[in-house]
Amino acid sequence: MIINASVRMGSSADKKTCDDSLLFTSLSPAGISNLLSWNSRLACEIPGDIQFIAAVADGVGGSPAGNVASRFVLSHIAALSPPAGTGPEWLAGELRQINADLLRYGSSDKDLSGMATTVSGVMALYGKALLFHVGDSRVYVPDGRFLRQLTLDHTLTQGRSPADNKLLACMGGGDSSNINMLRVEEVQLPGTGSGIVLTTDGIHDSMETDDIKTALKQYPDGQGFCEHLTNLALRNGSYDDLSVMLIVM
Repeated sequence: MIINASVRMGSSADKKTCDDSLLFTSLSPAGISNLLSWNSRLACEIPGDIQFIAAVADGVGGSPAGNVASRFVLSHIAALSPPAGTGPEWLAGELRQINADLLRYGSSDKDLSGMATTVSGVMALYGKALLFHVGDSRVYVPDGRFLRQLTLDHTLTQGRSPADNKLLACMGGGDSSNINMLRVEEVQLPGTGSGIVLTTDGIHDSMETDDIKTALKQYPDGQGFCEHLTNLALRNGSYDDLSVMLIVM
């Protein structure tokens, strides 16, 4: 398994911190754990099949401490210890508890009040894979000649009009109902040699799905994939934080 990931702060003039975070953590006893933040890259190869969690989180712009929210959620997801037989109900319950903890933490400090984040990811373990998602970050997998988006944007236009859209769901945000659209379900991961792609909206709102599919063909082993998509998003005018991860199975 080969993992390549990159997170970069956007170029908006009023940005002072990167609100995006990325997580790849092995659930194996001798595994690795990486929580990536502003201007960080990850590139590693892990022999054999492993159990893992991979996720992207985008602290909601316009709300305070988006960077704190995204790191809080991913650090708590990284600490999960799924038991044998784990299914969607268990993971959904854990994510709702993390959301409650985030709300409690946000209410403890006026500078954190209302902080919020999206999160999308995959937990692969015990021969199954669980997709979890709330907000407008995305998970893609190859499907024949196509690249299939496993997640559905929780926005008014479901990603069809990113220039004028409204986020309908997130973790935190000062209201426990913001997580009501949380989706957790069992999914089929691609076979050996195929990839899983995770992005925040700074990447995918600035390009077509075909652009991501073409990049996968150009960089099948992940080398250069993240840099290519980041540069393409910047050329296409993205000012948001830019996060992308590719896991080659």
